[in-house]
Amino acid sequence: MDTATYILIGVLCLTILYFGWLVYLICKIRSGRAASRAESRLARYLAVSAGTDTEGKSKEAVTVSVETTHFYAPDGTEIDASQYEPFVVSGNSMSLCGIYDKDLLLVAKGFESSQLTDLPKIAVIKRRNAKPDEIQYKVRRAWKTCLITDNLQAIIREVLDSAAFKKLQAAEECPDKDVLIIDFFETRLKSYKAYYPDCDREQSDFHRIVISTTLHTDINEVRFSIHPLKDVKGIVAYSFTVPLPSA
Repeated sequence: MDTATYILIGVLCLTILYFGWLVYLICKIRSGRAASRAESRLARYLAVSAGTDTEGKSKEAVTVSVETTHFYAPDGTEIDASQYEPFVVSGNSMSLCGIYDKDLLLVAKGFESSQLTDLPKIAVIKRRNAKPDEIQYKVRRAWKTCLITDNLQAIIREVLDSAAFKKLQAAEECPDKDVLIIDFFETRLKSYKAYYPDCDREQSDFHRIVISTTLHTDINEVRFSIHPLKDVKGIVAYSFTVPLPSA
């Protein structure tokens, strides 16, 4: 082969290498843009504990952005997400309500305690003694609001005899009434009064309570719980299972 042929072959090789590098660069740029678009669809919101160990768990969790995602009510109408505060579930203690780990909850803004009617409803409640960098809230099924000095025996039996609670009792995770009653008075009520020793006073911030239930995932059984009514953050209006978008 003469010199011209060698030069031609060299030019062809350089041309192939150049176009190969150009294709690689274009693909990389496109991949970067795709990743950026995916990241823009994600956001960090406050987490809510649902039976999970909160120690060391960040108070925020990643999920889809409510600003760039369309949500629809069961009747097909689009939800104005700006009217709600988003929370991300951590744990499965609300599984009997159809709410699972990593679900997105929409809680109506502007909560007032008078809205806790027609119970049961799913409520987001502030955790007591939560460290500043850990999960600040928990999620519970609220059954009744009352005073700590009310006839709690009658109230608990009223809850247990309700049609809604009988549906819950159909689940194998729900123990007999006697188990729930004993646990409420021997464990939950005593614990509440020990933690809030002035709760019997009418002027106390802890005098008004909300009685709720949760699935204790460590024993896989339902139990009652008691919380100050003032610690209720809001009522869950909608819950969504939202797979995170891939890049």
